Amino acid sequence: MAFLLLLLYTVFLLLRPQDFIPALAGAPYMMIFLAGAFAATLLGRRLPLSDVPTLALLALVLVMMLSTIANGWAGGVVPILSNFGTIVITYLICAGQLRDGDRLRWFCLIICACTSVIVLHSIQQAEAGIGWTGAKTVEGNRVTWVGIFNDPNDLGLLFLVALPMLLMRARLAGGFPARSLWYLLAAGHIYAIWLTHSRGAMLTLILMAAIAFLRRYGAMKLIAAGLVALPGLYLVFSHMRAIQVDEESAYGRIDAWYTAIQLFRENPLLGVGMDAFTDYHDLTAHNSYLLVLAELGAAGYMLWTLMISAAMLMVWRASHGKLKVVVPLATVAGNDAAFSRPIKPDNRPSSLQVEGSMILYSMVAYLSASFFLSRSYIVLLYILCGMAVAYFHKARQIDPDIASVTAKSLTLFVVLMVPFSLVGLYLVVRFLL
Repeated sequence: MAFLLLLLYTVFLLLRPQDFIPALAGAPYMMIFLAGAFAATLLGRRLPLSDVPTLALLALVLVMMLSTIANGWAGGVVPILSNFGTIVITYLICAGQLRDGDRLRWFCLIICACTSVIVLHSIQQAEAGIGWTGAKTVEGNRVTWVGIFNDPNDLGLLFLVALPMLLMRARLAGGFPARSLWYLLAAGHIYAIWLTHSRGAMLTLILMAAIAFLRRYGAMKLIAAGLVALPGLYLVFSHMRAIQVDEESAYGRIDAWYTAIQLFRENPLLGVGMDAFTDYHDLTAHNSYLLVLAELGAAGYMLWTLMISAAMLMVWRASHGKLKVVVPLATVAGNDAAFSRPIKPDNRPSSLQVEGSMILYSMVAYLSASFFLSRSYIVLLYILCGMAVAYFHKARQIDPDIASVTAKSLTLFVVLMVPFSLVGLYLVVRFLL
């Protein structure tokens, strides 16, 4: 029941039918589904409370509250608990419910189905200027959706996260027709990313392609392919909004980055308080990393980084484990079973490794695109972290020897992340100013 409610919640979260179907408007469907799924997860004792990403996330919530109180607004604790609390609950449900059987793949299937519908809407919207939801293109020809994905940059981010899931389905498909369908849908998502005209999304798409090419063919062939592809990349970006530091949006973004660094310098431990950045600047930070540094200080940034790093390390270790399954000895007529060898299934180990790669690529896509967006606290990131934790436990059911991820093993990395991040971002801003 909890898994079904999670799927329903995901549909309403991504497709947002309550935002364009009048009969569904105003009814608290999402909260009902989320509360029911959480209650079932809690009663089933499936909450992943001992995992490092979970502990880091709960500690992050505490820092959010302390930061708000330290900056003189104790009442800000209530909206933090009510708004960010739903994100924490979503993470806990995903981490607890997606570790069994094929649930992770079914969950990804629902996400792909939702984003495929949005892709069709984007194509219609690009041609007519308005989609069936009533959402219109903005800034001339940039496609949008409704609800939390009404910004073209957010929509491009959603398509990027879904793209590895589609490619996973294609690799695991049983035959040519099914595989072709998934590749076709993946191509549709790439086209929809183009229709958002999000420079950050396009750069992230190129980065993901480069990483996949590097893993498959090596560095030298990647360099050669990059040189060959340069004219095509130039044509692509020449048809998009020009990426120039003297354009107004770029200046505003750089100025916001500089403001974030100054706010961190003035409040290095706990920051200026969650959602308080716009009290000091007329624009948001336009960078998820700097936003956390400015609003939650070093304490919040270390915990936020620890949560993400631990989740990705869990997937990395699990996907590089043995992942072997021994099945009973086959009884063959005329042969002695004692001389038979255990048969290794072809699908389960390879499918688990494909699932792990999918999660890592989706997280890389999110973390790369969010460098140009203030998306530190939206639910999509925490769903991916929940999927990572669930995948780790699913893999350990097959290979119990997979090493656990502890906070101690990541302490040095996380502690060094703050000064190196700050220095690197500061140098980038100073270079662009």
